[in-house]
Amino acid sequence: MKKHKFLILFLICSSVFVFGQNDNSSTNTSDKSLKVWRTTNNPEGLIAFPVTNFTIPQNTTMYIHMMVNYNKQPDIAIRIDAQNVNSDGTSATYIRPIAPYTSYNKWENLVFPISGGSTGKEVNTILIFPDLGIENQPAGQILNDTGNFGYIDEIILSQNTTLSTETIFNKNKDLSIFPNPASGKIKISTEMTIVKILLYTSLGKEITKRIHKINTNEYDLTGLSSGIYFIKIIDENGSNYKRKIIKQ
Repeated sequence: MKKHKFLILFLICSSVFVFGQNDNSSTNTSDKSLKVWRTTNNPEGLIAFPVTNFTIPQNTTMYIHMMVNYNKQPDIAIRIDAQNVNSDGTSATYIRPIAPYTSYNKWENLVFPISGGSTGKEVNTILIFPDLGIENQPAGQILNDTGNFGYIDEIILSQNTTLSTETIFNKNKDLSIFPNPASGKIKISTEMTIVKILLYTSLGKEITKRIHKINTNEYDLTGLSSGIYFIKIIDENGSNYKRKIIKQ
């Protein structure tokens, strides 16, 4: 299957288009989420997402969390056995979420169990199949290019089926981070009182110590490698807010 580069971090199959955008419509409430739609009936249209190599230890199960928003129930699956973004993995290795998506037209966290098996498993690439159309109810592909779109955001690796009690995806119109993408300093614009911020890699590893705090609302990202990161902001009431940032 021929793939084409999307920005720097994403590679996509020609039968499913992926589009990152700012969309303020009632359907998509995520800044820079991925919008997916279909132009053919190829069931294996995929998004290939390269990651920093990580290993699932033997006899251990970890979990990939993914926020999705569809207007119908999709059959979403992933594969983790591809050697790189130019490989489609093995067709018999689909991993589906523990529970299907049911919150139509709303964001919902899908949790995909990843087993290390008896020898452990090294992961180089995550392949996302957003519309297989086999195990959903009713079965069938649901995406098209005339109004039935899907949205994907917040892909996080965790040791748990839940990410403690924090809100994985918490949108607040009065909170913004700029510039984004950023190459150096960022500012957090909000009327709330920020008590603490935490920084995570796209795989959920905390790396807060790698950024320099200039003041409560300003931080220097110069020391970070280019890529996608997540900032968790904690206010005076203990509420948590997550934002995605891109370091250039």
